[in-house]
Amino acid sequence: GPLHDELQQEIEKNKLNIKLCGVREDIHNVLRQYDAFIMSSVFEGQPISLLEAMASGMPAILSDIPVLREVTNNKAIYYSLNNGDDLVQKINALLNGQINLDEFAQSNFDRAKRIADKENYMNTLHRLYLKPEIYRVKHPSISLVKVLLPGISAKAS
Repeated sequence: GPLHDELQQEIEKNKLNIKLCGVREDIHNVLRQYDAFIMSSVFEGQPISLLEAMASGMPAILSDIPVLREVTNNKAIYYSLNNGDDLVQKINALLNGQINLDEFAQSNFDRAKRIADKENYMNTLHRLYLKPEIYRVKHPSISLVKVLLPGISAKAS
């Protein structure tokens, strides 16, 4: 992107072991070369890069925001964006063997498989659109969403 040259200079100046890859079509091969996936986000919609890392069996080290906790089912290493030392402490704990990356990697891989499973996805859509009342009881957070069924008009609230 537009910051590539500036970032590359910082990497070289500080002698960091970081490689900027740019856009890749073989990200699944690239991700397998790394020990962990680190994501610093203040806001995320659907974190596709995180899902790709999870599907590659990578443990995740993530900023502590609700959507990232939801995607990983609270099975990741989280750090505070408000405390610059928190990420450093988490990485040091990993290096010292105080945190088991394998446990997180397996959990992330299993979660990505469940999320991406076609049958699971189709069942969720079926429950959501064809049985909305049942789905709302199990998931009250979507009660504000108006669900329209084929052949049924929406009434003004």
